[in-house]
Amino acid sequence: MPLNNNAYNAFISLAKNTDNLISKTPLITVAIKDNIATKQLPTTCASKILSNYTSPFEATVVRQLIDAKRYSLVGTTNMDEFAMGSTGLHSIYGPTINPLLEDRVPGGSSSGSAASVSSTEAMLSLGTDTGGSVRLPAAYTSTLGFKPSYGRLSRHGVVAFAQSLDTVGLFATDINILKQAFMDLDKYDPKDPTSMADIYREKLNKSNKKRDPNQPIKIGIPVNLCSGLSSTVKDAFINWINTNLLSNTKIKVEIYPLYMEILNMCLPVYYTLAPSEAVSNLARFDGIRFGSRKSTLEATRSLFGDEVKDRLILGNYNLCQDSFHDTYMKALKLRVQIIDEFDSIFTMQNVYTDSKGNSDGLDYIISPTNSDLPSKVADTKKGNNNVKEYIADILTVPASLAGLPALNIPSANKGIGIHLLGQFGDDHGILNFANSVY
Repeated sequence: MPLNNNAYNAFISLAKNTDNLISKTPLITVAIKDNIATKQLPTTCASKILSNYTSPFEATVVRQLIDAKRYSLVGTTNMDEFAMGSTGLHSIYGPTINPLLEDRVPGGSSSGSAASVSSTEAMLSLGTDTGGSVRLPAAYTSTLGFKPSYGRLSRHGVVAFAQSLDTVGLFATDINILKQAFMDLDKYDPKDPTSMADIYREKLNKSNKKRDPNQPIKIGIPVNLCSGLSSTVKDAFINWINTNLLSNTKIKVEIYPLYMEILNMCLPVYYTLAPSEAVSNLARFDGIRFGSRKSTLEATRSLFGDEVKDRLILGNYNLCQDSFHDTYMKALKLRVQIIDEFDSIFTMQNVYTDSKGNSDGLDYIISPTNSDLPSKVADTKKGNNNVKEYIADILTVPASLAGLPALNIPSANKGIGIHLLGQFGDDHGILNFANSVY
């Protein structure tokens, strides 16, 4: 049975003998989000319907950690059920506690992965990011949280929420550990149909070599997205820009205001597409193929928690006859426009769309990761923050919809993060740039 004897309820299951699970000479302790399959421990997705499930195989990313022989497994981490939620409170194993701000939510859905690193119970953790589920908890717990470009890390063995958005992500407090883990996992996987093929990886390597290191780095700040920031976040963001960019002698930067009107559409597009894909993905949990079984399908499906049910209802509505063309299909078209808009802004080419890149464009886009401080746990449990919970990802979903790499960097203020966003495939560029400003 899963154990719950950790201080911040960050773990669902704890490894009994960490030295033998991954490496005989462990260097880096690692925690795995409970929707990423391991053979040694249960994979429950923090849900009643999978409470007794142990996978017969391990996810590719877990196998890659084993093969690297530099990691030691601590356990599997708590999360919002089936990765649906932005608070870390929607788990059958109880809420994850924010190690830095115990009266405030740790963020979700990768709450335990963030808390395990923030509390130093693990040096590295794996999470999943669909609309901000790595970056938001990283901001709330003041850790590094990296969402790679879509397709760079394998999703084989990861329980799907929304396949066109889901990305395995990484948490750490040491940028070098984050970079090492990314290099160990950044490989093509034939078992994952969405894995980036080697031909595109080779194109990216050539593109990165063309950069002139003597040229200033051009940074865009999305004015329209930053207009709704709380005063606390705005002050922290301005302070970070002044301290870490403008006063930084390691790098030369140029900062430009950026207005992308289409970014205002990202949140409704996300909440149209993600729940719709979830409807299909969670249909397999019927008590026959996967999941615990009750006497009727209705009783079996009742094992889902309230947040999952709410999103499935929304997804079914988006796919019904009356809404499909006006809502779902329109969202798909807008998503293409969002990708095209980013392609027109960045200097680097998008190897998937064959965009030529804008020679006068930007290298990176920087904004806060969260628009306000984490909500108080007491208020959230009372249902006072239902709307706030759904709009918490407003600054992170654009990267998810376009499949772009994005990294949360902690600011000097607890619970407030800085969001660094780059062109598709520019993962190493983001990590190297972060090394200069973190």
